[in-house]
Amino acid sequence: MIYYFFMIYKATTCEKCGKNFDDRLDVCPHCHTKNETINKTRLDKTTYLPIYTELLLFFGGWLGFQLIGLIASLIGALIFPTDSIVYSALVNFTAYSILFLALVLTIFPNYKPLLKTFKGWKPYVFTIAGFISIIFFNLVYNSAISLFYDITDNNNESTMNALISGYPFLSIIILGIIGPICEELTYRVGLFSFAKRIHVALAYPLTIIVFALIHFDFTATNIVNELLNLPIYMYAAGVLTFLYHYFGFACSVACHITNNLFSVLATILIE
Repeated sequence: MIYYFFMIYKATTCEKCGKNFDDRLDVCPHCHTKNETINKTRLDKTTYLPIYTELLLFFGGWLGFQLIGLIASLIGALIFPTDSIVYSALVNFTAYSILFLALVLTIFPNYKPLLKTFKGWKPYVFTIAGFISIIFFNLVYNSAISLFYDITDNNNESTMNALISGYPFLSIIILGIIGPICEELTYRVGLFSFAKRIHVALAYPLTIIVFALIHFDFTATNIVNELLNLPIYMYAAGVLTFLYHYFGFACSVACHITNNLFSVLATILIE
């Protein structure tokens, strides 16, 4: 009853097997027949997975990363000084690697709708457009803020830069590729897709705010600097969410990877 009230779930009947299933799914989960009555407009490229999968992706990706990181930090603290780069590498690289495997296993029974988004030329053209938009916004925003405040990297960026300096090759793989895939599965395929079932007007701000806040350090001593960096993450989240909504998972994940790889490689080359 709650599903119907919030329009989270609406059933349709498969013409082949006669069983009911979520009308937002591309195929019937029982016999894998194509859903000819799919409840999406032509411009809507959002990938819907079974509701429990979307929720598992979000909560598993969000809380899972925190839990894995906590366990890794406890183990790492027994071996390395907590203020050392090797300690940070152990915690971050381990958390992303294990989370990546967990998320891949989560989507494995329903991976085909995500793979379909990689077909065609549009995702890749708008990947570049989205990437350029993010870079342009960052340059303009940082230039404007620097007129009245000496803004620096927030704690998240500082940690990432330290990891890149100490472990450039692993950073390319983990921070440049695996990290973005994990975040797209968690916050776009998981959170946005589920929230959009309720209403798109909820899905956008919720996804943008949550994504920005995961990069915010609430324990930072310079909270002003953290707050001033927040719009950068919010804008990037808005672009990635828009790309996912209208051009599919392939576009948002490719843009996210491009942006992160650019940052990682730029840091390596500068040093």
